[in-house]
Amino acid sequence: MANVKTTTMSAFLVAIYIGVFCSASSNAENNGCLDLDNHTNWQAIGPHIQEIKYVRSSNRFRASVQCEPGYQGFVLFQQKYSNRFPMDCINGSWTFASPCMEVVCPDISNNDTWKTNGENIQRIEYLPSSLSTVTAHCLNGYEAISHNSSNDHFSVKCEQGVWVAEVAEGACQKKDCGNPLPDPNRRDDISNGTVYLSTVFFSCNDGYELVGANTSLCTDLSKWRPEVPRCKIKDCGPPLDWAHGTCIATNTTYQSIGLCSCNTGYTFTGRNNSIECLANGSWRVPDGNCTIKNCGNPLADPHRHDDTSNGTVFLSTVTFCCNDGYELVGANTSVCTELSKWRPDVPNCKIKDCGHPPDLAYGTCIATNTTFQSIGLCSCITGYTLTGQNSIECLANGSWRGPDGICTIKNCENPIADPNRHDDTSNGTVYLSTVTFSCHDGYELVGANTSICTALSTWRPEVPNCKIKDCGPPPDLAHGTCIATSTTFRSIGRCSCTTGYHFTGRNSSTKCLSNGSWRGLDGSCAIKEPVIISFETNGTRFNGDNNILDTFQIPNRFPYFGTYYTLFRPSMNGFIALDFQPLYNQYGGETPSEWTAAIQKHIVIAPLWTDIDSRNISNGGLWIHVLTDRDKADVLKIQDRVRQYTNQTEFNVSVALVATWKHVTVHSPYEPGYELVNHQNLSMQVILVTDGMFTYIMFNYDREQFSIRPLPEVSVASGYTHLDYSASVLSTRNNFTNLIKESNVNPAFPGRWLYNVTAITVSMLNETRCLQFVMANNYTLKSWITEQLVYALPCPCQEVLMLEDYMFTRKDEILPGIGTKFTHTTCYESWFFSVYGIKQRCCYMFSKLESQYPGAVAAEFENSTIASLLHEGYYQCCSPEGSQKYCHLYQQINPPDDCSRYTISDEIQMADKKDCPKIEDLSVDVEK
Repeated sequence: MANVKTTTMSAFLVAIYIGVFCSASSNAENNGCLDLDNHTNWQAIGPHIQEIKYVRSSNRFRASVQCEPGYQGFVLFQQKYSNRFPMDCINGSWTFASPCMEVVCPDISNNDTWKTNGENIQRIEYLPSSLSTVTAHCLNGYEAISHNSSNDHFSVKCEQGVWVAEVAEGACQKKDCGNPLPDPNRRDDISNGTVYLSTVFFSCNDGYELVGANTSLCTDLSKWRPEVPRCKIKDCGPPLDWAHGTCIATNTTYQSIGLCSCNTGYTFTGRNNSIECLANGSWRVPDGNCTIKNCGNPLADPHRHDDTSNGTVFLSTVTFCCNDGYELVGANTSVCTELSKWRPDVPNCKIKDCGHPPDLAYGTCIATNTTFQSIGLCSCITGYTLTGQNSIECLANGSWRGPDGICTIKNCENPIADPNRHDDTSNGTVYLSTVTFSCHDGYELVGANTSICTALSTWRPEVPNCKIKDCGPPPDLAHGTCIATSTTFRSIGRCSCTTGYHFTGRNSSTKCLSNGSWRGLDGSCAIKEPVIISFETNGTRFNGDNNILDTFQIPNRFPYFGTYYTLFRPSMNGFIALDFQPLYNQYGGETPSEWTAAIQKHIVIAPLWTDIDSRNISNGGLWIHVLTDRDKADVLKIQDRVRQYTNQTEFNVSVALVATWKHVTVHSPYEPGYELVNHQNLSMQVILVTDGMFTYIMFNYDREQFSIRPLPEVSVASGYTHLDYSASVLSTRNNFTNLIKESNVNPAFPGRWLYNVTAITVSMLNETRCLQFVMANNYTLKSWITEQLVYALPCPCQEVLMLEDYMFTRKDEILPGIGTKFTHTTCYESWFFSVYGIKQRCCYMFSKLESQYPGAVAAEFENSTIASLLHEGYYQCCSPEGSQKYCHLYQQINPPDDCSRYTISDEIQMADKKDCPKIEDLSVDVEK
């Protein structure tokens, strides 16, 4: 029933839709109706008017009338009185249903008022021309008694402010169906009455049965439904089958008699062979049965076994089989016939013959007799040896047993093993088999690569052996030398560069390979490259001792362990801090706990945190670079090295923060910096680089400018801070000199260190998925949506226009975050998918259409695949919980509505308008 109601309501709304807007689209003109802005013209409409105002309508003049308190007009469309009703200007006159009239009696349309005017009333209906008389309709199955006549409704009049019914006590009483028509063979139970909704129960006398339902209900038409049944005499039908016999009766109704007889081959045994139709509609069976004939057991045979397990009576089957070593002559089954004879005739058994003895592989078998249990002997040909029993026997199944022995060919066995040789004996090691020899990698054969097993059970030619390969002296290295203590397979040669050159590559060693040649070097000797990277872009220079330096703005998104930072501040004392640095600290801690105490809850990254001095050093100081894609040459230098060390071939630098200390020294109370730098100096560099998701720290230490000797009371540490302010301390004053001797990215290039400080968050993953969504759908899905949106219902620009559009209902929950982030936002949704499968959604912030994501909401599509894809893309690109960095890319694929397209005529598509019938004088509640 719910589906029926929905369908009816939808049809009703569509009828309103077509009628109102098709009429509105006609070429109606103002034909001289009174100007309602002039209140003196209201008298022409009627008395008791409080307000008249114009309302918006396409191509029509329309007004809304508001009655004074205590007065109402009748709204034909709603079939009820209301203090507000519409009217239209048609042919020069204002048309409306009724003027404002005084309401004296209470509104009887309220269900609570019905009870004062009688029970069992279904509805109250006003008369269109009067407020003082209504019609009361009884519930289904009830009738009102008035003036000695009955009807399903009665009048109620308003008399002196009280509603008075025309019927006695204003009551509706149940209808009466009366007693059912009688039947002499039927019993009727009417103990619970004969009025509306009463039930009567029917049953028949013995030997009779109901034709119809066994109960009837008194309906609202004063009729018994289903109709009253009748009783008919029971019929037992044709007599049931009788085992091995037949029963016949000339009549089959209650108390009829029939007789039974046995089939051919059977004899009746019992007292009575008659049957009778009983009161329950079934036949009483005969008092006796038919006995089948018997053939008895077949004639015996000493070599035959007879299976009579299923009996020897008529149609029974006996199965014959012979003893072991014998076979049947005749059929293996016989059936007992109606003449008490076995047919076909019973067979006999004869002894089996195995025939000629079997062939023996590489031998011969001979026997003097071939019948059951006869014995024969076997022997092998020259070159083979019989293993096992050499006799054969004729078995009960007519075949020879064995022989149990076999003639075995001679075997050379596996060749003598060699740990460096592989022997392929896949085709065996017996007479005339061939074995193939090969050496393991790095070894070579001495001898033939195949041998054959001869008649003497020996391999010829003799089995070879394998010797290890020798690569000879290592190859020459340009600008270097390679030396190896051994030159055989797997030997290692060490290469080193001459003075002025250093090895570049992954591996400076060579190896003697299995093919007898030296493996080529993965690198070469090149002129030494500075560890510290220099840049074309001019940096910002600082000079001094323990200075608190300026804060730098980070121009792009910069994640550090998954948290974004926008500022950083360098320190002269060998570190940089994200956001802000500690107010003053000459040097940090050499243990994790000391480090955590020293950073004062800041994120500190230190290539070498100690008390550094650059005062009065003419070419010394701290240089700061903030590099982006505008500094392409400098960015590529960093990007190439990160890709080389991490294998991140798609790592594209978005921003790099660089701090470079050049020609500085440590602070000393005994010697000024400009003198101390002559024998104690330090040059180092820290680079923080990211592509927006992955972030790395690179520490570079100049091997030539690293001769500082801190005072005993000054700590020295390198490392970086985690988000919980714990530390990874990489070196202390006890081992900081190893920073120029080692590397965690290239042992052949000491002084360079790289650390991954990446933590990929859900927001970052969604940004990546958003870009994948845009890349995959920017063309096909975007084009498809553009075509569909031609047929979408556009949103009004102002919420006040939306409130007048009945095609939409308010639904704030379609926008994530409503009530929190978007407190002043209301949303609406079209209440049906159009014929084009589009449901429009509109959101208003401060009553104005929100057209920017994430506040804006685009169209919804009935296609579940498209809808699911767009929901996922919206979450990844525009969710309020995310960064919304790429929300504008999603908006290019599924844009929010363009309210500039909205007109009232857009509520019906052009394809629907052209055949639209014209409907005149259709009243509409303007408040709806």
